[in-house]
Amino acid sequence: MANTLKFNLLIGGIAFFITFVTALLANVWLVSLIRAVIAFILFFLIGFPVHWAYQQLFGQAEAEEQEGGAGQHVDLVAADNDELPQPASPESEPSEEFAPLSAPRLEKDKKEDVEPADIANIVRRLTDQ
Repeated sequence: MANTLKFNLLIGGIAFFITFVTALLANVWLVSLIRAVIAFILFFLIGFPVHWAYQQLFGQAEAEEQEGGAGQHVDLVAADNDELPQPASPESEPSEEFAPLSAPRLEKDKKEDVEPADIANIVRRLTDQ
């Protein structure tokens, strides 16, 4: 029901705004306001059968999802305390000092007699040409 009211208020508000702006161009603001209020009431009331027809055409399941039915009912079962994994106590683990990871040093291959044709072939193989 809350979704229906939101839908009707939205449709009525849009009709109010459009009617007020267009009527204001050719009328006094009071006449424009009266016409906009009438448009709001009409579109608000027309929204009920439109929303009902939408629910009938596209099913009740989609309407329940829009109203917050999806994800609202979750069955949770708590595990017994015996089944929960117990954290390891610090006394049972051997204490080791923290040592940062030392990666082996990479060295550059120092070939001075590299042919430009070899480099071109390597680049062609890497780019799959």
